[in-house]
Amino acid sequence: MDKRDKNKRGIVPVICLLLSIGLWFYVTNVENPRRSYELKDVPVEIYNAETLVDSKLALVPDQKFYVNLKLEGYGSDIYKIKESDFKITVDLSDYALKKGENKIPVSIEKSPANINIKNDSSLTISIMLEELVEKSFQIKPRISITTKSGFFASEPDINPQEIQVSGAQSLVNRVSSIVVTGEEHDVSSDVKSSYKLEPLDSADKLVEGVHLSQDVVDVVIKISQGKSVPLKINTVGQLPAGMKLKTLEATRKTVELLGPKDLLDKITEVQSTPLDLSTFNGDGETNLTVVIPEGLSIKQGEEYVNVKLTVSKIVSKNFEVAFTLKGALEGLKITPTKNTVKVSISGYDDEIENVTVDNIKAELNVESFKDEGTFSVSPIVTLIGLDEKFTIGNIEKIEFTVVKEVEQKPEENIPH
Repeated sequence: MDKRDKNKRGIVPVICLLLSIGLWFYVTNVENPRRSYELKDVPVEIYNAETLVDSKLALVPDQKFYVNLKLEGYGSDIYKIKESDFKITVDLSDYALKKGENKIPVSIEKSPANINIKNDSSLTISIMLEELVEKSFQIKPRISITTKSGFFASEPDINPQEIQVSGAQSLVNRVSSIVVTGEEHDVSSDVKSSYKLEPLDSADKLVEGVHLSQDVVDVVIKISQGKSVPLKINTVGQLPAGMKLKTLEATRKTVELLGPKDLLDKITEVQSTPLDLSTFNGDGETNLTVVIPEGLSIKQGEEYVNVKLTVSKIVSKNFEVAFTLKGALEGLKITPTKNTVKVSISGYDDEIENVTVDNIKAELNVESFKDEGTFSVSPIVTLIGLDEKFTIGNIEKIEFTVVKEVEQKPEENIPH
């Protein structure tokens, strides 16, 4: 009994569901009442945006245009409706527009015949316009080129060298450079071709939505066999007093010259612009320009050379030097308080480190001291095997005593 009651109770909801479905089917397909429905975000197409140029205006970038349609129709038709059933447009050439916001009515060019658009007369979109500007840019080459061994590529010759960029002010202001891009591989003869231009921002990202006065430019890249020649670094001026040039090193010792063989054969070396030593107060580096002989060019990337210089400065070094006595008179005893003297020698720091006490001679001249007493005088110091770049600085004074020696008398015979 309980089991049958449960089965009956389970059948009732199923019957109710089937009746509901049947009723819905009847109402929608047999009765088919009229219904209202709002279709949102139907896209709007913009026509003749190029006519804004005549008013020196442009669309603000990244605008999307949509309208919401309030629709009415039979339920069976409403439920089938989709965005693609409608074509909604705005023709900008039909209106006098201004900078800033412009509210413009839309045109409904296509819609289902059995659907009524209740708000068709009040549909508008807001279009933001800004000033149309134009700027000129020098074209920068970014053409990657590799040559066969022994051949070299000159700087690209671009025609024209300048391009005009126009468009919405906010977009044109983002443009940082116009570059010509391309690739050439394993070439051994002149390259003549057209390459695409790209407007880039300060982060080297493509700026879309601007207009270029032309999309491609003609580029000629001269390819020639080169000659490697030594690079001489010229110097002028003098380092400040107390300094001398220790090393002068360039990032490259040779450069590759390009040009006609008859001119290359005459060149044995090239020079840099002068390096002014008087502008340095110590170690430093700078970039110099390579002086290119007339009628020739230089391999791309070798127009400049980095030069590093190191200097030696005059420093002092102290030595403890043994000295000798000179000129001691007979009958006098000379006794110094010490047998070495402190001597200061000055010289360039990279040379003085090799100086030893063997290069220094010290003599204490006492020939003028004839009386007993205690005296203090500096020894005479001379340098051995060192040139005039080394100088003698402070010499310690040596204290010594002078004592007359007592002459021993022979003993006399005393009579007993």
